[in-house]
Amino acid sequence: MEAQANSTIDGLLVVDNNGRRLMANERFMELLCIPPELMSEVDDRRMLDYVVSLIGTLNPSAPRSNIYIGIPAKPAGMKLS
Repeated sequence: MEAQANSTIDGLLVVDNNGRRLMANERFMELLCIPPELMSEVDDRRMLDYVVSLIGTLNPSAPRSNIYIGIPAKPAGMKLS
């Protein structure tokens, strides 16, 4: 599954109900320019806060691949605004 996720042109992020990253493909990190140090941290909160802060700034008319973020309901401790 990981190889398939990394072969798509789309960015994928999946987190569980506790806000823990289950999967993020390389394209997701590239599209959102996520700093490598955020992706390598054991605690995903800073990375998720970074991603959420970017979502409102994405230009929907800009030519790019799709970004898919799977978040079940609202993960504990995650601020969705």
